[in-house]
Amino acid sequence: MRRDIRYRNSFLPRVRGSVVPNPVGANVKVTMYLRPLVAAVMLLWLGAVGLGTLAAVTNERESMVPALLPAGMFSFGIALVVVGFYPEVYKARRLLEQGIRNGV
Repeated sequence: MRRDIRYRNSFLPRVRGSVVPNPVGANVKVTMYLRPLVAAVMLLWLGAVGLGTLAAVTNERESMVPALLPAGMFSFGIALVVVGFYPEVYKARRLLEQGIRNGV
C-alpha cells in the first residue's frame, strides 16, 4: 500500500501490515520501507561517495580539502533520504491511525 499523492516523491514509504486478533480486540502491525530500487540506488550512491571520502581522507596529503566534496555528497545523500522519507512516514502513520479509529 502507498499513499496517493499529487506530486512525485521517490522516497514515499511503502506500507505493509497485518491485523492480529487478541482477546481484547486486534493489534495492527505495520512496516514502512523504501521502494527496493530507490534503496539500491541510494546504497550504491552512498557506498561510492563513502569510499571516495575514505580514499581522500586516507591519502597521504596534509590537506583535507579533497575530502570535502565526497563528504558533502555523502551528507547530502543521507539528508535526502531523511528529509524525503521520514516526514512521509509520519503522515502515513497519522492517516492509518485515523482510518483505524474511524473504522474505515
